[in-house]
Amino acid sequence: DGAFEYSGIVEVEIELPTKFELYQNYPNPFSKGSGGSSVTTIKYSIPQVETQNPDKSGQVFASQQVTLKVFDILGREISTLVNAKQAPGNYEVRFNGNKLPSGIYLYQLQSKNFIKTKKMVLIR
Repeated sequence: DGAFEYSGIVEVEIELPTKFELYQNYPNPFSKGSGGSSVTTIKYSIPQVETQNPDKSGQVFASQQVTLKVFDILGREISTLVNAKQAPGNYEVRFNGNKLPSGIYLYQLQSKNFIKTKKMVLIR
């Protein structure tokens, strides 16, 4: 009959992170799956940092220089997954370990005043 009805207004509040966070990768340990690749996901959060506008008109949330690197257990850099200025928010990066041997690897998130390292395990 062509009749329709609108729903009520739904408010959604998306809050920006209040602190840096580096989460445990998943899956961990990770291995060669049925798709033929060894892939794991690394999530991290960048907090909002308030800075003053040059014209003093109010606060803005600044992007921050962030690096996310993978190292072998001896501390040798294997890969740089992120090396960029990023706005506050939640991020996710996939790491492919296809060309690496089994072992323990470290991944490290670093910004101006933050550094955190976590361990991941690759099984062949």
